[in-house]
Amino acid sequence: YDIAEEHGVVFGLEPHYRSPIQNLYHCRKLCDCMPRLQFVFDPSHLVMSGIPIQDYGWLLGHSVHVHLR
Repeated sequence: YDIAEEHGVVFGLEPHYRSPIQNLYHCRKLCDCMPRLQFVFDPSHLVMSGIPIQDYGWLLGHSVHVHLR
């Protein structure tokens, strides 16, 4: 994301069911390693992973964009 920032691009990673970043554990680990990382928040992907909606509100504070369906 450093290169993206240099060019005025906001990089947002979207957690997705059945992907390498599919749950909150992966999101937290990435935030720990890359504190400026932001996400594209799509609650439907997290629901598909079996994560209760009340557990991922913290992710909104790290989100650059939201998908709603």
